Amino acid sequence: MSTFAISHIPILRPRVEELLSSSSTLFSVAKDVLSLVPSELAFSLVLETALPVLMDLSRPASRRMAALFVVASLQGNSTTPELDPFRSCYMALLSRDTQGDAHLEDWEKDDVDVDEKVLDWALWYILAGLKDKLSIYTSEQLTTSPFPLPIESFFGQPTSNSATASDFRAAPRSRETSPTRNTLAQLIRLTYLAKERALSSKEERLVPSLLPPHTSLLPLLFPPSDLPTTTQHNPDLSSLLLLHLHTHQPDHRVFYLDALSTLPPTLPSLDLISKLLREPPKSNGEEEDVSLAEVVRYDVLGRFFGGVVDQLDGLELRKKLQGEQEGGTRVEEELARGVSIACRFITSLLSSKTISRDDGVSVEATSFTLRFSRFSQAQMLYRTLVGSSEGSDAV
Repeated sequence: MSTFAISHIPILRPRVEELLSSSSTLFSVAKDVLSLVPSELAFSLVLETALPVLMDLSRPASRRMAALFVVASLQGNSTTPELDPFRSCYMALLSRDTQGDAHLEDWEKDDVDVDEKVLDWALWYILAGLKDKLSIYTSEQLTTSPFPLPIESFFGQPTSNSATASDFRAAPRSRETSPTRNTLAQLIRLTYLAKERALSSKEERLVPSLLPPHTSLLPLLFPPSDLPTTTQHNPDLSSLLLLHLHTHQPDHRVFYLDALSTLPPTLPSLDLISKLLREPPKSNGEEEDVSLAEVVRYDVLGRFFGGVVDQLDGLELRKKLQGEQEGGTRVEEELARGVSIACRFITSLLSSKTISRDDGVSVEATSFTLRFSRFSQAQMLYRTLVGSSEGSDAV
């Protein structure tokens, strides 16, 4: 094997096909495939043998499932899916970009083949860094068992139908899925895609109808660490999910508030904060809990603006270190955009009377405007905050 070269890889295709069809666990299949060549040729082997099987929609689901695990196993035990060289392939499969809204309509009508739904689940586990959760199963067990594999069992949560490998050995083939499990598969796909790109209007409208049966799983599908990336692509969706979590998962609230307070000073971030501050209390005839707008106003807004100022201060320091070099000019432009965004944000909060000139956020904003007074928008905001006539016009 020491003399094995890339040019020899094509002769291994029949052997790889045989291993992908075997009844071994996914872990064993991946180990056997990757051991066919020296480690330095493993990438080339996967690229020429397993990946084409995964991307071929005409192949049997069990063989594609095995190919998926082999491809994902190139990362070894890494739990950083962002570094996976085949991540773009996973996203292409998960997003169905070539089919667009037509594919989404198929999901809504339950016309998507069960095989594709099972593979969507497996792709989500891979992209979420949970590959090892699948390793003890055979591809046949995963693709011929009643769909889907209970997600609760993978996270150690109590469930009446938690699954083990033995549960699948005699499982009959099911070509149907329950409505609840079908909607969860869709929710998994959409919450993950929301981190990668802006959802279409049709995709975004679908999410509210998918949430009610799966409230308990939302912290797993939309963890606090996903808030920054989801917000940059889909601030309206972030608002919807945060409101749902606030109402139905109050025990998780503090973790999302922390993530919210550290969002970067971008327009989508400010759009989200502003939307949450305008969220009206729910009137459902029951005793009203504190509204999300109140929580954001008193627990998040000050920390968020303080974080914005800290980030802009960091840019100011970078500019001083880089001086008049080209890099310093770029930092100055970035700093100017950040100051402009922050000033517009505070001005809008003053105009809507969300904050007043004498509360804590305004005091910090006044200090901020003095530090960045070389920018005209900071000067205008300062006059507004100190209550001058020019400031009144600026508002």
